[in-house]
Amino acid sequence: MIDLRDRRSSLTGVSLLLLLLLFLKYAWTALVFDVPLGYDPGMYRYLFLRYSASFPFLPSLDPWGMEQPTGLFLLSALPLKFLSVDLMLGWIWNLVPVFLSGTFAWIFYRREGAVTGVCVLLMALISIAQYDGFIAMYWKTFASLFFMILTFTFLERKSWMAIPAGALTIAIHHQTGFLFLVTVGSWAAIRLWMDRKKPPLWLFVTVGVGALLGILFYAPIWSTAVLPHFVSVFSGASMPAGSFPPPAFFFLHQGILLFFGLGGFVISFQRERGTLWQWAVLWSGVFVVMHFFFYRRFFLHLDFFLVPFAARGLVQLWKMHRSSFAHVLIALALLAQAVASAYSFAPEMFPFWCRMLPSVCSAFPPIVPEPEITVEALREMSAARHRIPTETLILSLEPTSTPWLRGWMPDHRVAGPGIFSSPWDYDGWERFLLGNESDRRELLRDLRGPVFLFVSPGFLKYYGAASENFLNDPCFQTTEFASFLSVSCL
Repeated sequence: MIDLRDRRSSLTGVSLLLLLLLFLKYAWTALVFDVPLGYDPGMYRYLFLRYSASFPFLPSLDPWGMEQPTGLFLLSALPLKFLSVDLMLGWIWNLVPVFLSGTFAWIFYRREGAVTGVCVLLMALISIAQYDGFIAMYWKTFASLFFMILTFTFLERKSWMAIPAGALTIAIHHQTGFLFLVTVGSWAAIRLWMDRKKPPLWLFVTVGVGALLGILFYAPIWSTAVLPHFVSVFSGASMPAGSFPPPAFFFLHQGILLFFGLGGFVISFQRERGTLWQWAVLWSGVFVVMHFFFYRRFFLHLDFFLVPFAARGLVQLWKMHRSSFAHVLIALALLAQAVASAYSFAPEMFPFWCRMLPSVCSAFPPIVPEPEITVEALREMSAARHRIPTETLILSLEPTSTPWLRGWMPDHRVAGPGIFSSPWDYDGWERFLLGNESDRRELLRDLRGPVFLFVSPGFLKYYGAASENFLNDPCFQTTEFASFLSVSCL
C-alpha cells in the first residue's frame, strides 16, 4: 500500500527540483552576459523611466511610444520610484517566466491535482517557444499572460477578482488582450446560450465590466495603438508576421511537446467541453494557421496554453500504458525533447547533433542568445546622458543600437536609419553614409541642432572601409566620448 504522505513528499521534491531547473534555465543569461538580451530592452527602459517620472500622469513620449499599451508601464511606475529600472531588465525579468510557470502549475495543481501540476512545470521547462519569448524580452506578453490565466481561474470560481485581472490582461498587451477577448467572448456566449432561460448576471457583469475597463486604458492612445491595426486587418492588406521564429522551427525542435499537447487537448474533450483553456488553444491555433496579424507571435500563446494539455496528455499516456517498456519509451521521448530544447539555445553542448542532421541544422538553426550591444557602449551612453544637452539630436548610424540609445538617453532626441522618427528615407541615409561631403552637408542643413552621431562597433564592422571615408569628414568632431561625434557644420 502506498503511503500518501510519502507520495506527497516525493511530488513536493520533484516540484522543487523542476522550479530550480526553471530558475537555472532563465537565470544563466544574467550571470553570463553583462547586458540584457534581445532587441527591446532599450525601448522598455525608455518607457519605464518616462512613465515613472510622470506618474500619476501620462508622460510625453516619442510618436512610437504612443503606440504602446499603457498597462504595464502604469502598473510599474510607482514601484520604479523605489527600484532601479535596470532590475526590471535584469533579475526581475529573469524571474518572470519562472514565476509565470510556477503560477500556471499552481493553478492546475488546484484544478486537476498535484501530478498534473508537477507535469505543467516539466512541460514549461522543456518549452522552446517560451524561452525564445524570454530571450526577446516580451515583457508585455508575459505579464499579460500572467493576468490572463488568473482571470480564467477567477471566472471558473465565479470570483469578482476576474474584473481587475481581465482589465489588466487587455491593458498590458493588445495582442494578448485580443486573444483574451475572443476567448472569453466565445466561452461567455456559449454559457449564456446554455443558460438562456436564466442568464447568469454575474457573468455578464464580470466580463463586460472587465473588458470595458481594459479597453478604457487605450483611450489616450486609441488612434495610434489600436485603430491602425483594425485598418490593417479589415483592409485586406498583407499581415506582418512578427519577429518570432516560423512555426516550422518549433514543429521541428519541440515536436514531442506539441504531440503531448495536442494529444492532451483532444483527450480533454472526453471530460469537458468549451472551457476557457480549450478556447485559448483553439483561437491561438486559428490565428497561427490563418496568418493573422503578427501570427508568428501567436505561436508563443499557442505553446503556452498547450502546456497544461501536454501535462494532461503525459499523465493520461502514463496511466494508459502501465508496462515498464512503455514508461521507458515515454521517458526517452521526454529526454529527447529536453535535449532538443537545450540544443535550440545552447548548441555547443551537443556537437554531434548537426553532424547527424546537417541539412536540418542548416535549415533551422538554433537560437543562440547574443547581446545586441557591448557593455562599454552602454556605459558611454549612460555617461553621455549627463554631459550632452538634452535638446541634442543623437543620430545612430545603424538601426540595432538605436533602441539602446533611446533607453539609456531617454531625455534626448534619438533617431536612426528607419527607426524613431528617422530624418531621412532609405535613399537619404545612403547619401549620408556613403555619399560625399557635399551630400552630407545638404542633408544636415535640414536638421534642428545640436546634433551628435553615435558610432557603434556594428557600424564600423558593417561598412568597413567606407566607414573610414565617412568618419574623416571634417564636419564631424571627436568628443570626450569615443563613440560620439559632434556635428559642426549645421
